[in-house]
Amino acid sequence: LFAFARSVMPDILVNIQEAAKAQADALIAVMRAWRAGPLADGEWEGLRFVATSSHMAREDNIFSQIFARMLSANPAAPEMAPNGPNMRFVTLDDSDINEGLANSLLATHHTDYLTGAAFFGDPYRMHRDLLADATTAYLEELFPSQK
Repeated sequence: LFAFARSVMPDILVNIQEAAKAQADALIAVMRAWRAGPLADGEWEGLRFVATSSHMAREDNIFSQIFARMLSANPAAPEMAPNGPNMRFVTLDDSDINEGLANSLLATHHTDYLTGAAFFGDPYRMHRDLLADATTAYLEELFPSQK
């Protein structure tokens, strides 16, 4: 299984990059239309975003990265701005936890650990948004960091 997983990784990585680009392009187009259209009269500066995410794909969530870049927040810490708290921060929210959901999360962690190890050689890789790395690279092309 591990040999097969590793053998198909080049094709999977191409698919991940294409999926990240497609999702990013679609969301960016909508956000640019909002900014140019109904939010053109100064409302963009007051816009707030809340992105919901599954428990496992929370870190580097594709939507959080896009919102942070387009709102000029720090993608590594979208709740902070250079001059203090950024009130446009992105909040990731899970649903309420109950015993059934807790057991399901435990099973998901276990499955994701095995999947990450098999396909990526990193047992924790599936604890992040699958499209995170490809999104980061693509957004750097669209919105270069000020390094």
